[in-house]
Amino acid sequence: MKMLSNERRGKQTFTLKLGLLRPSCMITKYAERLKFLPPPAFRPILDQEDPPPEGRHAFCPYALWTPRLINLNRSIKMAKARYDEAQLKDLLLQMMETELGGEQVYRTALTCALNDDLRAEWEEYLDETLSHQNVVRHACDQLGLNADEKAPSRAVVKLIGDSLVKAMELAKSSGNAVLAELVACECVVHAETKDHANWELLGKVAEAATGETGKILKDAHKRVEKDEDHHLYHTQGWCRELWIQSLGMPAVLPPPEEVKQVETAIGASRAEQQRKSML
Repeated sequence: MKMLSNERRGKQTFTLKLGLLRPSCMITKYAERLKFLPPPAFRPILDQEDPPPEGRHAFCPYALWTPRLINLNRSIKMAKARYDEAQLKDLLLQMMETELGGEQVYRTALTCALNDDLRAEWEEYLDETLSHQNVVRHACDQLGLNADEKAPSRAVVKLIGDSLVKAMELAKSSGNAVLAELVACECVVHAETKDHANWELLGKVAEAATGETGKILKDAHKRVEKDEDHHLYHTQGWCRELWIQSLGMPAVLPPPEEVKQVETAIGASRAEQQRKSML
């Protein structure tokens, strides 16, 4: 970043920060992007190859242009990022299918749970998943979308969800209850990883969206975000500790993520690092 500054004290002092070595290039670049050109009287000076001599700083028209350049930069930074509306619709349809599939995953996982604390946790997650279905459906209705509309990507999501249910049923049929519980944990982690990613992406679009659409998306995201963090990070902890227990090593049950009530990736990482002190 180059700074042109008046070291002397004249009738007018100014400081202008420029991202390029040649101020004329910088100003012209931003002005043309916004279709905003300087007044004709200033163009001879703005178009020159080098900055004005030191002695001319006090009266240089750059001083008059400084507020305008700052406003141009501010406008560029504050401009909302655009998003693909068709892809947003596809995301919402995938989210609807993920929540529907998540219900079946939890119902099946509950039949595999041996640990009472884990079963209570998943019963809570099932209730919240049913609530999330209503949130997505309501958001679709507000945006004029059919939450039950078919889509190729949605069919893939459904296939994966059905496969997770079949995996748990296969594990149960083996007669090994410990195996079934471990597989159930892994399947829930798979389902919640997709679910968590969906809501994280919706949050990104909500930040970029404006008007009524932005309000609808922000409201939906706010209502579900913490639940999804809780589901993913806590189930990852359960899966890890139950696997450690099955390997004949000391495990922390309920897991540190549950004890510490973590709701962020950083919190989950810190909780895992503290597990040795909780044994």
